[in-house]
Amino acid sequence: MRRKILLISTAVAGFAAIALMLALADTYVTRSKASDFLRDVRELRIGKSSLADLLRLKEKYYKFASEDPAGCDRNSCRIYFSFDNRWLSRLRVVPAARLGGGVTVKHGAINEINLALASDPSYSAQVIETLATPGEPPYNVSGRRSDPNGPFIALKVRLTPDAPQDMRTKAYSFNLSCLTRVGGCKDGRAVLPIA
Repeated sequence: MRRKILLISTAVAGFAAIALMLALADTYVTRSKASDFLRDVRELRIGKSSLADLLRLKEKYYKFASEDPAGCDRNSCRIYFSFDNRWLSRLRVVPAARLGGGVTVKHGAINEINLALASDPSYSAQVIETLATPGEPPYNVSGRRSDPNGPFIALKVRLTPDAPQDMRTKAYSFNLSCLTRVGGCKDGRAVLPIA
């Protein structure tokens, strides 16, 4: 009887170890693809990059992309992207985290990039890049805290095409280790370390 219990325990431990290794591998591949995706997004230009550029991005990251149900044509197209740690999260190794959002084309040109990384899921950072409206600064960061001395719950970065390249680079520098970090990222500034 003892031998049978030991054999069953060993088999269960083996299956758990295999599941953990597969979940780690999947999440690290996803994290690497998310990093490549952010590098490619930094190359897009609001008002200049085209529907063809967005469709190339969709094709390159097809496992992480979905089209708006309204359809996609030169006049209007929105492609959503989502990179997450679902398997590590389901195994309760790390809190749920997700980099996601969309890129929108209007009248043949990209007119909005809206991405966010949520971790734990209480902490997040969002980047919205759009055409400038009159009087809007090219780069603006705002945040929200749970209390005056507490961590940032949410950070929001707004960009226009006039933002300097170094600011664009910082704005799209999401901390993708939040997808694999035990305990998750516990501050909006940990999710997007721009300050």
